[in-house]
Amino acid sequence: MTIRSNPCKLCGSVYHTAAFCQKRPKKYPKPRPVKKVTRRPTVSRKKIVKDFDAIFSRYIRLRNAFELNGELVAKCVTCGDIKSWKQLQNGHYYSRGRYPTRWDEDNCHVQCVVCNLYRKGNYIKYTLFMIDTYGRDFVDELGMKSVNPAKISTVDLKGKIDEYTRKVKILLDK
Repeated sequence: MTIRSNPCKLCGSVYHTAAFCQKRPKKYPKPRPVKKVTRRPTVSRKKIVKDFDAIFSRYIRLRNAFELNGELVAKCVTCGDIKSWKQLQNGHYYSRGRYPTRWDEDNCHVQCVVCNLYRKGNYIKYTLFMIDTYGRDFVDELGMKSVNPAKISTVDLKGKIDEYTRKVKILLDK
């Protein structure tokens, strides 16, 4: 190796120049290892709403169920069809998109699949049922409640899931 007259500007060595120095700053530095933050998996609000919809639907169908020939059945409020509570659905007078009345027990009743889905709620007969059952003033108040911009918190939803799970268990044990 030859000794150079001008030493390396980075380390002071006389055997190489700055271009070949090991202490030369690299163009792309080595990435630092990232610390992995371990988080507890959180349940999303969407999943909580879905779970509450399922348990609330089950409660509504069981609430209106009665025993017929040893089987729990319920009656569709719009067409009067009697089927097993498992074959029926939770029909909403004001749609599920209106959160203040989405889980209101007075807004939800048992409907068959045909009325709830294919006849889009069968609203004319549903309105007549609501007025006969609760009265015109109550239906108007429910309409005002349905457009209220209040939002139910996720913590409240979790509490309601527990509450309605207990209610369903009580209804199934009867």
